[in-house]
Amino acid sequence: MARYVVGCVVAVALVASSGCSSAAHFREYRDGQSLFAVMHDSIRPGDSIVKVEHLLGRGLTVGQKDALQAAKNMEAKNPANWPDGVNDDDWVIGFRYGELSTLWLQFRDGRLVNHDPKDYAKYEPMVSAVGG
Repeated sequence: MARYVVGCVVAVALVASSGCSSAAHFREYRDGQSLFAVMHDSIRPGDSIVKVEHLLGRGLTVGQKDALQAAKNMEAKNPANWPDGVNDDDWVIGFRYGELSTLWLQFRDGRLVNHDPKDYAKYEPMVSAVGG
């Protein structure tokens, strides 16, 4: 029994020190809480698409023209949240989480832009009301 407890403590210490347990959990379960943990703790402005996809899994790159237009519209409404702006040659890559949600990240020259880790300090699930 004592050997089992020591083994568990060592295993927990290794997972905690790896820094990738939230990323592995997200890739497995696609939940918002672990996604926000990775976005807050492990992903920084300027990170490469390769690093982000290593942590989050392969992203979605569909409808680039529409995604860029949506980003430009959001930038126009709240420029303070878009300090790097939006360029026509940027890439917007989506990472699905939960049942119906996608987090869209913006990349320029293969590097993450308009990302502030502080925005992901607390996960708050989206709530929708359906009914009459």
